[in-house]
Amino acid sequence: MTNSGYRRVQLSDAVSINLPPELSPDEAQGVDTAVRIWSGDGITVLVDLGPMSDRLERHEGYETELSGHATRVATFDDGANHVIAAHLNDPPLTISVRFERAGQETAARRIIESLSIED
Repeated sequence: MTNSGYRRVQLSDAVSINLPPELSPDEAQGVDTAVRIWSGDGITVLVDLGPMSDRLERHEGYETELSGHATRVATFDDGANHVIAAHLNDPPLTISVRFERAGQETAARRIIESLSIED
């Protein structure tokens, strides 16, 4: 999926997402997995690549497919932020997009839906 104005970011050899150009990488240190973070303009994207990533089981959600892989998607509020997150078991990863304003939900969903996995 190509989003006009968005840039493709490679997360691993097989996994990539599209991000808006106003998001900049932040430093992150995962405890037991690789973590990548981008933020800007009230949006934060966190990708946790690894078997210990959040399975989102404590949040109400639904099952779907992203890039041909079974995915659990959850939407919830986390303090002052709204969150849309997706978890895949194979490859194991969780991507969460936190956003401050309700008007940013479309951008958050576009980021999640842009997830691409090359088999």
